[in-house]
Amino acid sequence: MQPLRAHTGSFTPSLFQVYLGLGINTGAENTSTLSTEMFFESVPDEFIDARLEKWQYDESSRIIPIIIPRNYLNLYNFGYAQSRNLPKITEGMTGLLSIDIQIQGNDGHTEQYKGIIAGFSNRLNTILVPQSFMAQANAMYAPNTEANASRLIIEVNNPADSSIAVYFQKKKYETEDNKSDAGRVTYFLRLMVGIVLGVGVFICLLS
Repeated sequence: MQPLRAHTGSFTPSLFQVYLGLGINTGAENTSTLSTEMFFESVPDEFIDARLEKWQYDESSRIIPIIIPRNYLNLYNFGYAQSRNLPKITEGMTGLLSIDIQIQGNDGHTEQYKGIIAGFSNRLNTILVPQSFMAQANAMYAPNTEANASRLIIEVNNPADSSIAVYFQKKKYETEDNKSDAGRVTYFLRLMVGIVLGVGVFICLLS
């Protein structure tokens, strides 16, 4: 047992295909603006650094809570949007979103869900769904496939301790960096552009 390790968990990947449709909820009719293939991961709840009030999955409601990285939103607002003269997106605007999720199992069977953004994470650079939903969905849509951990998450007492980096290097462990986030950032920027376009359409309809 290494003294630098305080708590360890694992990322569980989705073993099924996910398609996400993003629109603007006008209160009467939803305006669809973007559809894209997506991916999900989950971690144990104790590693979630966002508020958990909306983080429970209720099977009867078929609504999937989603947590996204806050730095993706910041990257869009202070990088992508600013360089292209696009409006910035606030966390409060997520209430306008209508998120349609289609899940396709390994046998080709598809089912429809709704999604809500339950919060933003400051440290987990992935698109998260509750562990309870992930376990159920993997068993349902990929019943003959084992969901092996895709990554580990390690919570340490003192992240500034230089011996942690030395230990990882000695063991040849790879730690997450900006390069590994390139694909996720691309997905999120596409979603943000979709939100901007949808809000623009909504404003035009009201004017």
